[in-house]
Amino acid sequence: MTGEPELVDPAPVAALSALLSSGAPPVRPGDPLPPLWHWVALPRWSPSTVLGLDGHPRRDESDVPADLPRRMFAGGTVTFHAPIVVGSRITRHTTVRSSDMKQGRSGRFLLRQNKTTAYAESGAPLLTEQQNIVYRPAPPRQSARPAPSPPHPRRR
Repeated sequence: MTGEPELVDPAPVAALSALLSSGAPPVRPGDPLPPLWHWVALPRWSPSTVLGLDGHPRRDESDVPADLPRRMFAGGTVTFHAPIVVGSRITRHTTVRSSDMKQGRSGRFLLRQNKTTAYAESGAPLLTEQQNIVYRPAPPRQSARPAPSPPHPRRR
């Protein structure tokens, strides 16, 4: 999927810079974004009305079986090609590199590798990120346990 141009937002970058208060000068518009700070400067927040039970946006992935509703991040890599500049605009392109059904100790699961490349307005690649996502079955239903009784007041 190719996205629309996105602003490398200075506001969350300034907030993270202040939070860390490392003694380094604050990161400002025009400065290179420190490594991995793209997770703060380029967030993808979905409204809560479109979130599934796992906290992710509801899926539209046709290659993921419906009986594997639980998603979790299982690792990844980031390769930096050029600095991302705070206040600039970038475009991200995401593809599915692989999608493999596997069997583990706790049952079957799907391991998917997504590759996202961020490009500068000039079209030059800035970073490539690979994320491994695991899709698992829902946990077995457990019978409801009675709520614990409140403690009894002590008599004097």
